[in-house]
Amino acid sequence: MARRTAGLARVGRVAGPVAPHDGPVHRGPTTRCGCCRNLGVNSFANFGPGRAKQYVAVNHDGQLIGDSVLFHLEENLFDLVGHPMVLDWVQYHLETGEYDATTERDDNSYDREAGRPPKMYRYEVQGPNAVALLERVTGAPVPPVKFFHMTTFTIAGRQVRALRHGMAGQPGFELFGP
Repeated sequence: MARRTAGLARVGRVAGPVAPHDGPVHRGPTTRCGCCRNLGVNSFANFGPGRAKQYVAVNHDGQLIGDSVLFHLEENLFDLVGHPMVLDWVQYHLETGEYDATTERDDNSYDREAGRPPKMYRYEVQGPNAVALLERVTGAPVPPVKFFHMTTFTIAGRQVRALRHGMAGQPGFELFGP
């Protein structure tokens, strides 16, 4: 259906605990997420606030731990979303290494203790009519946003962060926030 119209879905990137939001959220002067840089194969040369990247974590011998999406939300604020083994790996090293950073975990409903609500939500709007749908609910044109860059929308009076990508061969967005 999303290939012909637009689909709205709660994000679940992989089978397992990833949605609606998971962490860790990194706070502190980590020099462009120094821990992630030290534990992954990615370049962080042009990775400023308002961008995201597919992050590939490896161990100290270069063996694959897994991949996830790393959001650079604002200066010294990052959000890592994806497979639990990557989140655990990065969080462990942040907490036990010599990094000037803190973490905050918001596990998804599979791992969250019963009755505890999530701190964040994460939804996808995808398909050829995704942009038209967003324009309808925001009452404004969708700004031009490059792939894996972020913007904000106002929906029902609330600020909503959005990551531009495309899961259905068309521009779409991942909407997230508290």
